[in-house]
Amino acid sequence: AFMAAVWRVLEITLGILCSTAVTAAILPQSASAAMRNALYQRFGVFARFMVEGLRGHISTAAFETGNVRFVAEAIGLEGLRSITVFEDPHMRRRNGRLNRLNSEFMAVTTRFNALHQLLERLRSERAETVLEQILPGLESLAELLQAFTGHSLTSDDAAALVSQLEFFKTQLPDRVRSLRAELEQALPSEAERLDFHTAFELLYRLISELLDYARTHASLADHNHAREQWKEPFVSRTHWMTALSAGVRATCVVGLMSAWWLLTAWPSGANMV
Repeated sequence: AFMAAVWRVLEITLGILCSTAVTAAILPQSASAAMRNALYQRFGVFARFMVEGLRGHISTAAFETGNVRFVAEAIGLEGLRSITVFEDPHMRRRNGRLNRLNSEFMAVTTRFNALHQLLERLRSERAETVLEQILPGLESLAELLQAFTGHSLTSDDAAALVSQLEFFKTQLPDRVRSLRAELEQALPSEAERLDFHTAFELLYRLISELLDYARTHASLADHNHAREQWKEPFVSRTHWMTALSAGVRATCVVGLMSAWWLLTAWPSGANMV
């Protein structure tokens, strides 16, 4: 029995060594490379998602599916980040910024979701007076992001995005005042004024959060950076109703199968449970 156990350990060790050699020499894959690839490609996909949303070219179902996808990617990247800390010293030096980048991305998606919901309500209500004055600002941001859609966001691209967003942000207040003056000529109601101000407030905050994300992404090119100091880590949370339903479902399944085991005297019931 002792020799059988020794041979079993040797077989497992040999299997681990062979798989490691094949992975490293023939099919080299690493968590850090996978994370960099996913991180760089994520913004290109999200930029296209934003452009379509700002222009009203996305359906409700596609918008909800996209949101779920980005949340799942953020959670997956957080798992990869915890692995790359041990695997890659370069990633270890950027751990705080990677954590920050994930949190800032979720802030951007949340802000864009709020803006999209407002725009969908205005479109469904056919609030043409307000939409006519809001759309120029939205189109300007869509044109800015169009150049970043469909391809990876490198550190140089992120630096260029920072410059463009900073310029856009400084020009936005004057643009809003001009559009508000045009809106006042149409004698809008208080509700229309509120929708106008809310839309541009959300747009301004969206740009600010996009700017934070782009700055953090651009800082990944440096081994050391001030943005490494991050006090608000990304924490994934599950709604209590989801956790409760999963627990109830598991309890019901185990209870039913246990009852079946007892009633039928199934020999393999212990393995099933």
